[in-house]
Amino acid sequence: MGRLVLARLVWESRTSIVPAIAVWFSSDRICVEWRSHPGSPARMTWLPRSDVRPHLLYPNRQ
Repeated sequence: MGRLVLARLVWESRTSIVPAIAVWFSSDRICVEWRSHPGSPARMTWLPRSDVRPHLLYPNRQ
């Protein structure tokens, strides 16, 4: 079983942040399993570590 994460997917025309499961780790990349929408087939993608986070941070507003 993997760890729940948020994955940043960068496409030519847009960037998406999707819920994913980190399933494999290397020194510089993480393989995540994600779906484009509920019920769709799972996809596996290797991403740079900088594109995978355990949570989304928002800056403090005052």
